[in-house]
Amino acid sequence: MITPDLSTLIRTFTVYFIDQAVKTQDADRMEALSDKLLTSFAFVVRQRRLELGLTQEELAHRANVSMRYVSLLETKKHQPTLETINGLSEGLEMTMAELVRQIEATLNKA
Repeated sequence: MITPDLSTLIRTFTVYFIDQAVKTQDADRMEALSDKLLTSFAFVVRQRRLELGLTQEELAHRANVSMRYVSLLETKKHQPTLETINGLSEGLEMTMAELVRQIEATLNKA
């Protein structure tokens, strides 16, 4: 399987979010979508962390972020940057593409 390079992944990720925003012109709908994305992101990160038997502190060390930041992400109190998503995916032993696919799958179930 060919793994897309980071620039392709970023473009795909950006197009996906722009597409979702265009589909939801109304500000309330955009806010609801953002909340769903954060919820899906938080769920997938926490679920994968627990599958690997990692504490928030261990994941933070692997991802080069603080334990508090991992906590804020898992409780939907902060939006991650692409750099953070990359670090978390490495810490969770998956590619960014795999992480995004899982988030998208979770989002589509909601």
